[in-house]
Amino acid sequence: MNNEKNNSELIGDLVRIRQRGRTWYANYQFDGRQCRKSLRTHSKKEARRRALVLEAELIEGRHRPDIQPPPIAAVVDAYLSHSTTEGRAKKTLTKYRAVLNRIVELAGRLGRTTLAELDLVMIDRYRRERVEAEIAPKTLYNESTILRQLVNFALSRGMIRDDPLKGIRIREPKPTPQPCWTPAEVEQILSAAVG
Repeated sequence: MNNEKNNSELIGDLVRIRQRGRTWYANYQFDGRQCRKSLRTHSKKEARRRALVLEAELIEGRHRPDIQPPPIAAVVDAYLSHSTTEGRAKKTLTKYRAVLNRIVELAGRLGRTTLAELDLVMIDRYRRERVEAEIAPKTLYNESTILRQLVNFALSRGMIRDDPLKGIRIREPKPTPQPCWTPAEVEQILSAAVG
């Protein structure tokens, strides 16, 4: 321990910097836990500057530790479990499961594993494939909404910090015109009705 302190330098009151290989790291306590964060620099001068910024964040309560984004499949499982707990109808759960299984399958084909990789490019690809499958615009809208709900769920549970779908616009399609009787047809029905 003493040897480690000799190889590190205290920056301010809370943060120590230490070089491992060529890269500088910051060591500090946050929420009662020891944390190590790469400062992503080979320069000691830049490492000191970044450590001072980190110290200011810690003192002001603005520090947000790095979060490792979870696997897409794990978030899907958690969301389906949450939806079941919330009492969603069986038909709704079946629909959610089908849409989310398709997104997990697409992620596998694209070599994407974490929720942070479920970005606008991937959603565009998903939507394009669904349009090519000739689904109705309303179905595409509903499926896109389910994907948005999945990401919102992950954000609300602190699984990810940043929204990978930031800026997405899901436009609700125009309603399909429904057949309606003409006034003449209504009169004909009423005149044919008995009693």
